[in-house]
Amino acid sequence: MRGADTVGRDGWYVSSDEDAAMYRLVRLVHTGYEGELWEAERVLGRLGGSWAIKILLPRHVVPDDNETPNEALDRWRRMWQDTIDRTIELRDIPGVVPTARAFTGPAPHPDSRPPESAGRSLFLVTPWVDGRNLGTWQQEERPAPGAVADVVAQFARQLDALADHGQVHRDISPGNVMVGSDGQVKLIDFAFMRATGSATTRRLATPGYAAPEHEITPACDRYSFGAIVYYLLTGAHPPMAHAREQAARDLIGFGYPARLAEHVGSLLAYEPRQRPAPLVDWAEEFRALFAEGVPAGAYRDVAIAATGAGAIRLAAAGVDRIGAVTVSPVRHPALLGDDAGPGNPLSVAAARHGSGEVILMATAADGGVWHRSGARWHQVEDLRVTGPVRVAAGGDGSVAGFAVDRQGVLATVTVSLDGRAEVVRSAVARRVLAAATGVDGRPQVVVEAADGSVLCGPPPRLEAVGLVGADAAALTLNTWGELVCTAILTAQRRVAIAETLLGDWEEPMWLDAPDEPLDVACAGHRQGVSVAIATAGGLWLHDIWTEADWRLLWSGRVTRVVMTHGGGWRTVVAAVADQQIVMCEENAGGGWPATATLVKG
Repeated sequence: MRGADTVGRDGWYVSSDEDAAMYRLVRLVHTGYEGELWEAERVLGRLGGSWAIKILLPRHVVPDDNETPNEALDRWRRMWQDTIDRTIELRDIPGVVPTARAFTGPAPHPDSRPPESAGRSLFLVTPWVDGRNLGTWQQEERPAPGAVADVVAQFARQLDALADHGQVHRDISPGNVMVGSDGQVKLIDFAFMRATGSATTRRLATPGYAAPEHEITPACDRYSFGAIVYYLLTGAHPPMAHAREQAARDLIGFGYPARLAEHVGSLLAYEPRQRPAPLVDWAEEFRALFAEGVPAGAYRDVAIAATGAGAIRLAAAGVDRIGAVTVSPVRHPALLGDDAGPGNPLSVAAARHGSGEVILMATAADGGVWHRSGARWHQVEDLRVTGPVRVAAGGDGSVAGFAVDRQGVLATVTVSLDGRAEVVRSAVARRVLAAATGVDGRPQVVVEAADGSVLCGPPPRLEAVGLVGADAAALTLNTWGELVCTAILTAQRRVAIAETLLGDWEEPMWLDAPDEPLDVACAGHRQGVSVAIATAGGLWLHDIWTEADWRLLWSGRVTRVVMTHGGGWRTVVAAVADQQIVMCEENAGGGWPATATLVKG
């Protein structure tokens, strides 16, 4: 199959300028940041069989000054050939699959004879490896902890051996690590490998998997190794900003023990010298920590929304299913698991539909997006995302969910009154932070842009809030119908509160947090806005219209917090505390209980 933006097609041919070698493209395996990877069969030449062919995407062949396009292609070919020559010494490393050859030739063409009008392309040929790349293996296999630890250990040995040979791969991603049916790990695609200490050259690495520094050292590959481990544990691509801290918080939110989360985060340290070595020692400790497992009933995310009767519909994403229950101030029954929903859910969100039903949306480890409407779960077609989904009700009775797809584009999933889901893609975004309903009834979303700035609005009209580098954010309306965005800066232990005035964002005000904040929620109140934060030490609440200090609602590690309004506009808070769900509701007089209540799982 071929999309409109791909270079090859099934059954098309690839040929070399240098000799009679010719290959027929069989199927597109993967489209990476720098090129397409195809399975191909050799139809001319002395070596038959199956081969992997990478086709360099034309947009990356940018001529230097006074250089023709063909000269640029030849420069890339020489660079790749130099890498091939140096991979010969790596053949003694188990699992390393050196590249066979690089050549220029006509762009892929439908007949065995290329047309005279065919453009030029650059090709990299590697022996075909039977198996699945790490991304496919993780999504399809749902591997057990022992299998994950085995893959990590093998990969660690390969990268340590590569470092011992004085080489740095520089392009490690889930697409370049293969797992065979026998569980053996193969490392492929050495197109951008360089010797330790060599001069920096242009690199086309997969975003999120490349180390931030320019110096070429084995520490670059150790960073990428950490990003791979993060992906194996979450099914999501690693964070690109504040990677060490954010990855550790994410893993704890996924239900992993804090020691394991910090162990993985250490590989994503900004400073190269802080990344552990050798990796085989790190992998041995990882196996021991991973064996502790995730406690049964551990929860990763929580969502709440008010029903038409004023009760609260609460949902939580556990390690293997979504749990949900309807609660009231005097009735807190146990969460009931729903086996019909997504397995291994990563996030869940809730909003009330025009039918009166509370619609749930969730994301799964394979990137799928699900919604529960009409008392049934439905998977959204043709959508794979990274990160969480956040939702808001629409004034027309619909519910809109927001998530970033695997191409880095904001996707809006709208569930209409008849229960049908429609997907619309709009702006480029790094991740979704929050969503809420605007005063005009349109769903509003808060996203982090590629440069770290916080944007808000109804897609695609997103405007800068005036904040950069937020670790988490929340959105609500104040008493006058203006938007209020709260955000946390974890390292600075500060909470920002920005709001609009006649539709324009004002300069944010700042609060000092009582502890290192990990998440934030907010809700418009009769007298102003209430803010809740999740911290390593507990769940805290602050009413910003008062001079009162932060109020502690729960002691213990809290990783996620949400807020809404229940019956009589009383504010309700729910949180993930030590991987369990706690809940707290304001009383009729505006007071709060001494502590939150644990919801049975």
